[in-house]
Amino acid sequence: MTTATQGAIDIAKALDQFRAALLAADIEPPEHIEADGKLHRCNTTAKNGRDDAAYVLHLDGLPAGGYQNHQDGAGWQNWRADIGRPYTAAETNAYKSRIEEGRKQREAEAAQRRAKAKNESATQWAEAVAAQSHPYLQRKGIAAHGLRVSNGSLLVPMRDTEGELHSLQTIAADGTKRFQTGGRKQGCFFTIGEMPAPDGILCIVEGFATGASVHEATGYAVAVAFDAGNLLPVAQALHEKHPTMRLAICADDDYQTAGNTGLTKGREAAKTVGAVLVVPDFGNTRPDGATDFNDLHKAQGLDMVAKCLQRALCGEPEPSKDAPHPLTAFKDLGEKLMPPAWLIRGVVAEGVALFAGGHGVGKTTTIAPLAMGTAGIHYDGWELAPPPEQWRHVVYITEDAAQVERIIQGYVDDIALNRGESPEALQALVRERFHLVEGVRMEAAQIVPAAPYYRKRFTRIVETVGVDGRARSVELLPLVVIDTIAATIQLDNENDNSEVSKAIAVLKQEFEGLPTWLIGHTAKANIGRTDGITARGASAWEADVNQVLYLLKEEKAPYQRVLQLGKRRFEAPHDVFDIASKCNTAMAVNRFGESELLTLRWATIAVGKIRHTPQAAKEEQKAADKAALGQSIIDAVQAAFDRGERLNSTAICNAIGGKKQAVVDEIKALQDEGRLLEVGIPRGRALQPSRNRFFVPLSDEEREAFKETGEIPEAKNAIPPSWCKPEKTAPNDAAESGDAAPEEQPEMPAEAAA
Repeated sequence: MTTATQGAIDIAKALDQFRAALLAADIEPPEHIEADGKLHRCNTTAKNGRDDAAYVLHLDGLPAGGYQNHQDGAGWQNWRADIGRPYTAAETNAYKSRIEEGRKQREAEAAQRRAKAKNESATQWAEAVAAQSHPYLQRKGIAAHGLRVSNGSLLVPMRDTEGELHSLQTIAADGTKRFQTGGRKQGCFFTIGEMPAPDGILCIVEGFATGASVHEATGYAVAVAFDAGNLLPVAQALHEKHPTMRLAICADDDYQTAGNTGLTKGREAAKTVGAVLVVPDFGNTRPDGATDFNDLHKAQGLDMVAKCLQRALCGEPEPSKDAPHPLTAFKDLGEKLMPPAWLIRGVVAEGVALFAGGHGVGKTTTIAPLAMGTAGIHYDGWELAPPPEQWRHVVYITEDAAQVERIIQGYVDDIALNRGESPEALQALVRERFHLVEGVRMEAAQIVPAAPYYRKRFTRIVETVGVDGRARSVELLPLVVIDTIAATIQLDNENDNSEVSKAIAVLKQEFEGLPTWLIGHTAKANIGRTDGITARGASAWEADVNQVLYLLKEEKAPYQRVLQLGKRRFEAPHDVFDIASKCNTAMAVNRFGESELLTLRWATIAVGKIRHTPQAAKEEQKAADKAALGQSIIDAVQAAFDRGERLNSTAICNAIGGKKQAVVDEIKALQDEGRLLEVGIPRGRALQPSRNRFFVPLSDEEREAFKETGEIPEAKNAIPPSWCKPEKTAPNDAAESGDAAPEEQPEMPAEAAA
């Protein structure tokens, strides 16, 4: 328990937060974390994760730093401690300075590591011998294609577009793949076959075995990018070097992996450079776990690999112009399915969508950043982000423009801060793409005349090349957000189905086809996540729109909010999305010309933690076990208190049993939640030096009172005789009267003092 005064920063707590952040990134925290502001190597939690992570930590002033797991592709993550209050402007500026210093340090260290890896790779490659036969090649059924062998492992050279060797990938006999420590990977590749003519075909794949199968099946030259995350950098580098060359992205189909990384990254690369996307087609006989063209090669032969490439590169034949009747032009259901036109992929499609939430659930703080995401302004690595070129203009009609401005300001500043960039460039992007309108209450028919203006001014035409190799122009209409319905759409009676249906029909049929989000309220006073939740007003609100989404609070965790999909016309990969609040501070000038510190609050949205997968079951069980452990601790402390005894952390661990560290961690968590309070015994009064503090439970009412006043019931603060020495009495008066001297009050926790 800290004895720091109000405003001071609990360093031990900050260290615990940093350790937790490292563990969440699958980084193994060192036993002793160096907080000297320098870059330190450390291990990941993976089997082969030695020195494959790094961190920086400052504990002087504002606890801040960052970390990176070099195995997860997430890049560098900036970190700062949660100090229990908004950051001051000075603290924010200091944090930004440290981010910049850290970036320069990392870049210098990375340059040194790349140079060392480059020299070591050149030496190892020169000393290796040509591969003839190797267990990995035999198992994959492919030739060596210029690979070499060193110490029993295949060596795959990693070169840039100028042919310069930067690093090596090693492939062991058992298929284990590793990269040269510190070596450059981004934009580097290995070529199989001769580079084609300027107008020829070049295939880009993830792994060597996949590339070998594609080359052996088609004769096409292949660039091996080594992993899905490098497909786009390699495709961009090759497209810049050979702008007239026809590129084909031969993606892995990671159908058993959440998010299908191979297909997602392959599609992104293909769209960015105008390449053809080719995916292995196993038909109805896909072997379990088969994902790439080498798997197709082994399962069905090289001919099937060649057919997949040919079909994608040459396209399907045009339908006959002499068809006797248009109703005889049958659709090929297996090949030409049309997915929804997404605004947020897998979450919200075009059309009229209703977002319903209770009072105070944070509708605007959630919807405004979500709308910004459709405009292509979002955190790096946001899993719901649209492809970069598919951003849309947003027209945001609101009853409180000032509130939305504050939300956007905090949101944009935080994105810039986490990127280590100046916010000015992002703010310029906001001004270009996000258009804020102060709402005026009017009938739906009166809103409609604004639609042609929105459509003409903000519609984007995107030129793209599809997987069939054909160029096409795609119209991206602006998104219109109406926040809220009650403040913008005039209705005599929101409970009248006929009136509501008419208003929605106007927006769907006469609003120029513009995708529209309507922000409304839930029907029930209970805004928690329960069964049977509906929107407020007439049932037509839900019946007539294309999609319904609910903003709710978790029933068992009222401070946790979720976005839950309701009615929709598509199968969604996820039904629930987690909403997390973030806040920052900024200086503003009020109408009197005075400086005023503002708190800026916004929300982030991520795919929900609840998954219908074995991993989800494990996570749910872990959460349940944690909750049960916490309740067992509370029960043990309460039982001891009821019988006039007290427990310290050691006694709690003995009472609960199991892993001591897990119990200790949960005790800390219960303290942070305010469910347990640690009481200290005044110096010199403890009966035993090791028993100088104990825990007492706090009810909900006591916890709220403690937060407001810093006071707890006298009984909770009392020290049992079994824990302290008898009080000393005054020499004369107290002895003669028989009255005990006033009991010395126990040392209060720092939280109470604050």
